[in-house]
Formats: sequence, structure tokens, C-alpha cells
Amino acid sequence: MRFDRLICLIRTVVIPIGLATAANVATAAVDDKGIVVWNNTAFGQAAEPTSNNAWKEFKDFIADPAAGLGGTIYKDCSDGYFIHYTDGFTAAIRYFAGLPTTVRVSPGFSMIGCTDPDCGVVNAQAIVNYVANLDSSDANYLASKLDGHLEMWIDFEPTTPADVPVYFTALQTIRGIVDAHNASRGARLQISLTAFLPMRLHSSTPDDFRLPCPLPDGTTELMYVSDCLQTHYLDASILMAYRNTACYETSCHALTDGSTCLSCWNSQSHDMHGCFGMLAWSTVFAEGAAGGSGEFSIAIETDPTVGSAWEISFGQPNLRGNIAYLDSQVDLTITTLQGSSYASSLAQNPVVVHDYEHFFCFMNNQMPKGFTVDCPTGTATTCDPTMSFEHADLNYDGIVSAADLAIIHAAMGSCEGDLDGNGFVDGGDVGILIGAWGPCLP
Repeated sequence: MRFDRLICLIRTVVIPIGLATAANVATAAVDDKGIVVWNNTAFGQAAEPTSNNAWKEFKDFIADPAAGLGGTIYKDCSDGYFIHYTDGFTAAIRYFAGLPTTVRVSPGFSMIGCTDPDCGVVNAQAIVNYVANLDSSDANYLASKLDGHLEMWIDFEPTTPADVPVYFTALQTIRGIVDAHNASRGARLQISLTAFLPMRLHSSTPDDFRLPCPLPDGTTELMYVSDCLQTHYLDASILMAYRNTACYETSCHALTDGSTCLSCWNSQSHDMHGCFGMLAWSTVFAEGAAGGSGEFSIAIETDPTVGSAWEISFGQPNLRGNIAYLDSQVDLTITTLQGSSYASSLAQNPVVVHDYEHFFCFMNNQMPKGFTVDCPTGTATTCDPTMSFEHADLNYDGIVSAADLAIIHAAMGSCEGDLDGNGFVDGGDVGILIGAWGPCLP
């Protein structure tokens, strides 16, 4: 909750204020974030490292404490990748697995614009074949370092509900390929299946993604697509927190933007299922993970070309290098989830950065080695869909009412009321409120 809005509502209504005596200490910053790598530059040179090349730069960036990486590296391995880069991939995966603190390298591929029921199947089979054909010494080494399994990921992105049946058919085939490998007697290294899931797969507005889910017994059950995948097909899931397409391009019209982008974004809301806010979506997807797939992470965006997202994606335009901002937004969401009933669903490294080249630009104001283009600058936006609402209208429903007061009451005694950021709700916060008391400016 934005503290200026909190202060303004408290000025507007009389609220009995009680001092909190219990400490509300926020969790530490999220370290060891994962990262998505689409390009082949660094991994292609991993088998032949030199003193100053893209592979060395990539390794150094993963190890850079300022970047806060060190979780899983999600490497795109589509379109015949292993025909050209098998040796480089094996060298890279062995290197990161052998670090004092293991970093996973997970091969995967994108499923966007699929029109064929075999979509992604060739890429999945290539990854499974790669694992099955690993030299026994490599397979045994990786199994010992990676808890016995290599994670395969898919970028699962049907655009409309009409696309979903084709995706379901492809996913069933992919799941079958993975299960057949795991059941084979010679499989030294098992494979788990993870999917990046856009927010819309748990939405009924404007498109209804509540569809018949094909169950393992041959029957179907009506449920959200994300719940179907998390319950019946995946070993882990990753919320694409930057894929809220309804909020990419905002018109800066209060009623339009408020209804699609801001409804229920407050973390105190109990009705999360109709919401578009990032915190709300994280809760929804964590709930789905708790009911099925074992782990849940959040993918955040650092691509500055996404220039019109507001309060949705972590990577805002023209903020390259502002790692403190990025980390604060990451911590806000993870802390919220860690304090909820879904904490046990969070993956060990619950944050994934999308993607390597843009995050490198974000940190260093230059592209990694192997790229001939400059860092994208994006289009800065001053659009704030909240600006046409009253400051005291905390739920953006157009009315300052008892519902907004209930949000304030829910915040009392929690870190939502920690206005000075010292980890406690105490007399210092009350002093800030008293100092700001008075009429709200329009």
C-alpha cells in the first residue's frame, strides 16, 4: 500500500490508533534470483573458455553479488539447439553444478502461438534425448549435484481460450515423454517439468480461461487452466508477473485502467480471484501450487521496452542500474507470500529475472558480449492509473467508504503501517501520522 494514500485516508476519517507492541520484522532481501537466458552466446563458448569472452562475462555476472543471482539458470534450448551446442551446454551445466553453492541450469523452450498439437514436442524430445545420451560420468555427476533430477521448463502461453485445447494435447504428449524417460531403467538423471504461466490463465475477464481440464483418468473437470497445469501436469510453476497484457498499454483513463489494472491490488484483499494486481496474482498462483505442483516462483521483468506497465511489472522503464528499487519490489511480494499460508509452496529461489541481456543492461548500462545493438531505452511513461482516484479510495472502486476504512483497520498492527521503515509499527509511525495530519490535497 502506498503510504501517502494511507496517510490521506487517516486524515479523512477518525481512527482509534493503538500502538503495536510486537515487532514486525521484514524478511531479508531475496538473494540468488534465477535468470532466463534466451541467447546462445555465452553457453556456446562454455566448452572453450578463454580469458576474456562472453562465457567468462556470464560466469562473472552470475557470481556478482550486486546482481543477486545464483538461483536457477533457465536456458532456451529450442530449434535444434543440441545439434550445435551440446558440448557447451554440458560444460556450462557441470560448471554451475560444481560451484560451492550449486546453481541449476535448466533447459527449456517457448510455446507461443501454437496451432499444432505437436507444438513443443520436438524440443521436449531433444532435451530428453540429450539427458538420456549423457556420458555416464556426466549423468552420475549431475545426479549427485542436482538431487537426482534435471528441470525442464516450458513457456506455456496460449493467447485465447480457443487456443488451449491444442496446448493441452501438446502438454499431455510432453508429460508422457518425460514420464517415459523417468520410468526407463537406464535413466541415471531424472527430469522434472516446470512451466512459466501468464496471469491470464487464471482469469475469467475479459476471456474466460475456466475450461475442461483433461484428467489422467480420461475424464475432464472444469477449472482454470493454471490450476489444471499445477495440479495435474507440472512439478513446479513460475508466475509470469510481467505478462499482464491488459495493463501493458494504459490509456490513463481512470475507470478503464482502474477496472483492468488496479482492482484488488491491495495485499489485504480477500477476493483475489478477480484481481489483476501483482501481489494478488502471486497469492492466486501460490494457492494453485499448494494444491498440486510442489514449488512456485515469480518471474519479474527488467526489459525497459515494456514502457507502459504501471505497478504491475517490477522492471519499470528508464530505471537501469536501480537495483535497490528492483530488490525492494521483489522483497515486497516475497515477504507478503512468506507471511501467508502459502509460504511452504515457495521455491528455494522464489524469484526469476527475465532476461539475461536486459538485466545485464539494467545493471551495467551496456549489452553483454556478443551483441551488436545498444541497450534498449524504452519509452518512459508518466501515466499513473491511480491519479484520477481520490487519495482515500484505497480499493479504487470510485467511492471512499467503509471498505477503505476496513483496509486501514486490517493494516493496523502489521508492517503495512510501518511508515518509517524500521521494521516496527510503533510511536515513530504515529509521529509521522500526526505530523502529516490535515486536509488532503486534491
